[in-house]
Parts: sequence; structure tokens; C-alpha cells
Amino acid sequence: MIFPARHLCILPQDVEFRQIQCKNPSSCEISDKVESKVRIFTSKLTFKSCEQINSDDIPLAYRVTTADGCRYLIGRDHRPFPVLTRSELMPSSHTDSSLITYTVTWSDVIKPLQIIE
Repeated sequence: MIFPARHLCILPQDVEFRQIQCKNPSSCEISDKVESKVRIFTSKLTFKSCEQINSDDIPLAYRVTTADGCRYLIGRDHRPFPVLTRSELMPSSHTDSSLITYTVTWSDVIKPLQIIE
């Protein structure tokens, strides 16, 4: 990766992302706090999908595209890696959603990087 400015990155051409079909809208929340005189950013991405996502094999980074087309990278190629948790609901009603809710949390000294091309 190339970091041309603070909170910006340029990804290599050969990096591949798996497209995840998710129900809109998804949400991404970024908060920060100071611990031991160091600012820590915590990102929380929440989305619903019918896909089974397995993050046990390799660490993942998530590329998020906003409604206005901006792209952000949650995670990097080294620790700390984002943590993926899932919540499955087996509804009692046929009208309730049975989509899997995924939550990605990532804490680091940087906030998600805006991807520029």
C-alpha cells in the first residue's frame, strides 16, 4: 500500500476483494478515545447478508463503499486485524428476516483509510 497523505491509501493493482451481497442499508460507526495518551479509533461495520462468510482461514480487511461512492479500508495487512462476528436468527414468523447479521470491529491507532485510485 502507498500512503500519500494522512488517512489516505492507494491499494496495489493486484489486490482482490470478494464482493459480499448485503441488504441495504448497512452501517459503519467510527469512534475514538484516548488511552495512555494514545488515540485509539474503533470502527464498527454492521451488515446483513444471506452469504456464509468464513474468516477462520486468513485475516480479512474490508473495503466499504459509501452511498456517494467513496471507498474505505477497514483493516490492514498486519495486526490488529478486524474481528468478524455473526448473529443468526431463526424467526418464529415467516415475515421476519432470517438474514445473518455480521459485525466487523476494528481498533487501531488509525481510522479507516480512504482509498484513492
